[in-house]
Amino acid sequence: MKNLKWLCRVPLTVGLAKQILLEIDDKDLIQSEITGYSYIVKSSNYAGIEQRWLIVESQERKKADSKQLMRRVQQAQSMLIKSSRNYVMKNLLVIEMRKKRHYIYQSN
Repeated sequence: MKNLKWLCRVPLTVGLAKQILLEIDDKDLIQSEITGYSYIVKSSNYAGIEQRWLIVESQERKKADSKQLMRRVQQAQSMLIKSSRNYVMKNLLVIEMRKKRHYIYQSN
């Protein structure tokens, strides 16, 4: 089993994957021979089994992820502004209704 070699993509739902990514600094990445890619190799030990992690970063993917994040932030801001407007309008309506009700009660 020691000579068994295989490669798989690890989802970020795996705690160790998140931890390893948080520990990596951009300056630690090695530029690949393939333009736009960099990588780093990390080791870990899980249940007595030595593991090697190859972390690859793509500049194009990084740009796309950043663009998508900005869109999500803008959408969230837009929704927040809309809900704030609705909240203010509802409260103004309630205040106006109370004023009218108060005026009606006073005039009787």
